Amino acid sequence: VYAACRADKRFEQKLAIKVIHKQLALIFDETALFSEAQMLAKLNHPHIAKVFDGGVYNQQVYIVMEQVDGGNLSCLCQQQELDSRQKIELLLQVCQAIEYSHAQGIVHGDLKPENVLVDVNMQAKIIDFNLTQNLSANEGAVTALSPYYASPEQKSGAKLESASDIFALGKLLEWLFLTEKTPTDITCIIQKATQIRPEQRYQTAYQLRLDLENTLNKRPISQRKGNLPYVYLRMFQRHPISSSLAVTLMLTAVIFTSVVLNKNKQLEHEKSVAENLIYEVTSMMFHSKSSAAQAMPVSAVLDHTRRRILSNPQIPKHIKQKMFLVMIEPEDQLETLEKRQSK
Repeated sequence: VYAACRADKRFEQKLAIKVIHKQLALIFDETALFSEAQMLAKLNHPHIAKVFDGGVYNQQVYIVMEQVDGGNLSCLCQQQELDSRQKIELLLQVCQAIEYSHAQGIVHGDLKPENVLVDVNMQAKIIDFNLTQNLSANEGAVTALSPYYASPEQKSGAKLESASDIFALGKLLEWLFLTEKTPTDITCIIQKATQIRPEQRYQTAYQLRLDLENTLNKRPISQRKGNLPYVYLRMFQRHPISSSLAVTLMLTAVIFTSVVLNKNKQLEHEKSVAENLIYEVTSMMFHSKSSAAQAMPVSAVLDHTRRRILSNPQIPKHIKQKMFLVMIEPEDQLETLEKRQSK
């Protein structure tokens, strides 16, 4: 690839000229190569390097394309440390480009860090679509791929479909997080995108992009939406203040309800104790009117009542103790009074 500029001096424009390897020009028909290049020239997307022209020079096919002021993704990661958000945002841009190219019926076929350029504004542009993916060789078979990023079906020589690019996007995401601990959601996305069987992967670049956006926005990814604790955690992370207030209100309501219920229970218990005491005292007064009770000393009647109160299981122990202390003094006074009356 060579840097170039317009020679007519009518317009100032920086371009890049990519020269197709001589062997490819020999193996593939020149017209077919230009036809594939023409397909790329029709692509118009902010994250795809624009193809402007093409031709033959010294029996070599060349393509004139947009020059990007920056370096490829591999060089960028070596020169500076990107945080998780920056990595995901760059891959989101690549996903948008692939989503667009798939809608035009074009598969990239060779996604890797070296084929993703990043300019000074951190804007990604993909380059080097695999021009030979849909061409038939004049002699022998040619396979252009990068083993680490190539899908199993691409390695086997099968016709490339959009699922191959989905696999490569997953491997590109995996590569971006090789130097740090991968977040759980990112791991799930990688595993989904790089399934061996194409039908088990994300079916579109849009689906993969949506999960990446959900990760950035602290929303549940598609594979974990059935995990309620995870869903609630994501909601709390999205709305920490309102979620904290809601939890506080819920806890306050629970505590208040608990206090009210306990208070009601305590009041019911105290009511039951009072009713039992009234019953015992009423019984004492009722039986004291009988002829047999009138013949008994008052102390005996009090003692009988005291025993009934102490043996009643419905009356709490601390109430029994208080009643016992209250009834001792009157009993002593009555015994003294009875002794005086007997004299």
